[in-house]
Amino acid sequence: MKEILVQGVREIRNKCLIKCCPRNCKSSYKLGKKVAKMLSEVDDLNTMGQRFGKDNQITHKLPRKPINQIPLDEIVGQDFIFDKVWNSIEANDVGVIGLYGTGGVGKTTLLKKINNELGKRRLDFFVIWVVVSKEPDSDRIMDNIRKSVRIGDSNWSLCNNQEEKSSMILGALKKKKFVLLLDDVWERLDLSSVGVPHPQDIEFESKVLFTTRLKDVCAKMQAQKSFKLEFLKEEEALELFHKKVGEETINSHPKIKVLAKEMAVECKGLPLALIVVGSAMAGVESIEAWEGSKISLTSSLWIAPDLETKVFSILKLSYDRLPDDTHKNFSCTVHHIQKIMRFEQLISLING
Repeated sequence: MKEILVQGVREIRNKCLIKCCPRNCKSSYKLGKKVAKMLSEVDDLNTMGQRFGKDNQITHKLPRKPINQIPLDEIVGQDFIFDKVWNSIEANDVGVIGLYGTGGVGKTTLLKKINNELGKRRLDFFVIWVVVSKEPDSDRIMDNIRKSVRIGDSNWSLCNNQEEKSSMILGALKKKKFVLLLDDVWERLDLSSVGVPHPQDIEFESKVLFTTRLKDVCAKMQAQKSFKLEFLKEEEALELFHKKVGEETINSHPKIKVLAKEMAVECKGLPLALIVVGSAMAGVESIEAWEGSKISLTSSLWIAPDLETKVFSILKLSYDRLPDDTHKNFSCTVHHIQKIMRFEQLISLING
């Protein structure tokens, strides 16, 4: 282009008749054709540029930070329900999804699996994980969300009240295609009060998934899809129990295999009970210890009306009655309970 301009100035200097006519008509004609061709190329480039709107950028954004993978305990019997939930995530007309069921049935485990799969299959989503709990703390929930969307401490400290904080979160989330995973919801959580736009009110196809023990919470949260997590079937329960005990221990004596099956049945298909009891019996090859634990599981406490209270009471009694040489193995009970359920959930089991 610079060369053309220089040549144009040269041509002007070469004009005659008060600079109205070129002295060399042939060279002027060639220059005119060259300029016309260049102008045509510029028009083509402009047309191509117009085809790229805000949704068709030529430049590419930097890769998003990978979704944190959450460690999972053994998963058995959740493939069917997972597929149904995943189909709802993929559906454009579903924004809010609820997972409900008895405490210890595997809701949190399923939510963790969804988190991890999003990190593998759907990198277009911005994933946020928040634990709500029985007595939700709005400030804590908002603080977790704002850290996830990378609102810095300095900007956050400028907010004078909850409304300004929620407004700041809202502004950040409206620009993202997000999945908000809420674990352990006991009552309706007003999403707008913590700065979360309803998925159907924003441009992107965002999602909100939550777990709860209560079916009516799904309705109060305006879930388009609700899924109940059921107890494990007998075969699934035995499979999970064997995984936690370990095949080496199970096969160490024929009677242990029989007792293991009976104890798995006593856990009534509740994954929490199967995981805790199975982990407790891992490495225990004493027939007397297995028989003692079996007696604990069939004790009179099992007539309690609340299933969760029954399970916890039986596990505690089993812990108290195990022989000294197996206490070390059984101490993992507390570890597994803490991994699967938070302290406040554990207290709720005790209190019924």
